[in-house]
Amino acid sequence: MTAPNAHDHVLIVPRDDGGAGAPELAAVRLIALLPPQWRYAPTYPGQKVCLRVSTGGRASAAEVRSLVDRALADPGLRAWRRTASCDERVPRPATSV
Repeated sequence: MTAPNAHDHVLIVPRDDGGAGAPELAAVRLIALLPPQWRYAPTYPGQKVCLRVSTGGRASAAEVRSLVDRALADPGLRAWRRTASCDERVPRPATSV
C-alpha cells in the first residue's frame, strides 16, 4: 500500500451517449459497490457526482481510483465515467465596475 491519505475527491460524469440517469442514483449505486468501512459525502455540481471519500488512512488515492473504476464497470454505472479531478467551486458572476 502506498502512503494513505485522509480524503480523496472523485468526479464521475455522464458519458456522451446519454442514458446516465440522475446523478443521485449513480452516487448511491457507486457507494454500494465501494468498501462499507469508508465514509462518503456526495455533492452534485450540475449533472455530475463529486464524491468525497474518506478511507480512514486505509487506502491510497490510487487505490480509491482503482476501486471506483472497477465499480464503474458495473452495468448500472456504465453510462458514467471517472474524470481526473473534482472541482466543486461555483463560478461567481462577473461584477461591473
